[in-house]
This record gives sequence, structure tokens and C-alpha cells, in this order.
Amino acid sequence: MAYLKTSDLRETYFQKAQPLNESSLGFRAPTKRIFLSYKHEDKDKVVPVVKWLQSKGVNVYIDYLDNELIGKSDVDAAKILRTRIQQSDKFILLSTHNVRESKWVPWELGLGDGFDGYKNVIRLPLTTTGTWTSKDYYDIYGYIYKSDLGYEQWYVEYPDSNYSLIKLEDWLKS
Repeated sequence: MAYLKTSDLRETYFQKAQPLNESSLGFRAPTKRIFLSYKHEDKDKVVPVVKWLQSKGVNVYIDYLDNELIGKSDVDAAKILRTRIQQSDKFILLSTHNVRESKWVPWELGLGDGFDGYKNVIRLPLTTTGTWTSKDYYDIYGYIYKSDLGYEQWYVEYPDSNYSLIKLEDWLKS
């Protein structure tokens, strides 16, 4: 089983002229809205990840491009983020080793689970090696991984057997 590596996020996923947040698009495509949660130390990885997800046909919300959050206190920012998560169809946690140190990520994850539902909340492990080990409560959620069968097919798998293995593109559209 392989996970998304930073080297997988090729330059082709990043084009500066394209908007990142759904709110900045001039049209509303009939796609799902994804709330992307991440640790701010991983901000440099967010743009390529967003482009990678957008290449699969979804709109992605990221907080640092939300003008409504500029200059807000933690309380006001929390209200805005709660609304953005509630408005999303799916929730993806960009899972790096930095997220364990975050105060916001667990809160956002809980809201995503509550608003979007367990089956609509997954982790995207991002590594430099393609392997991932984790021993914390984040492991209760599904995760994205790449097939080992020699072709580039991404899947979502859940740790409990109540939800079967699903292609990432199918999960994003469901």
C-alpha cells in the first residue's frame, strides 16, 4: 500500500492563474465541496494538494484564501470555519506528522464528522517516502492510498468493515 508522496504532487497540478478556493470561482460547477484541514506548518504543501484534488473534479476550500478570516479573533474565525465545514459535502484531513501538534485540526475533524458524517471524512496521508504509520485517534477515519498493482489508481479505505473499499473518484462524487 502506497500513500501520496510530496514528489507525486507534480508541477502540472499547480497553475498560478487558476483559483484555489471555490468562493473565488466565477461559476458553480456541479461538483462536491471539500473542506481541506491541515496544520499551518504544512501550508507549502496545500496548493499542490488542492490542485491534485481539483484534477479529480472537486472544489476545495482552504482557509488561508478566505478573506472573511483576515484579522478575525479565534472566536470569530471558529464561527466562520464552522460554517464552511457545515457547507462542505466532504472533509479531507491533510495528514502529516505535524497534525498531531495542532489545536485546530482535531476541532475541525470533529465538526467534519458531525456535519458531513463519518463516511464523508477521510485522511490524506502525505509523506516523503510513500509509507505511513500512525498510532492515534485519527486512525478511526478512512484514508486515501494508491494501488500497489502498478497503475495509478487511488482508493479510500475505512478501518472498519462497515464501508467497503471505494475508488477515490467515486468517493469524491458520492
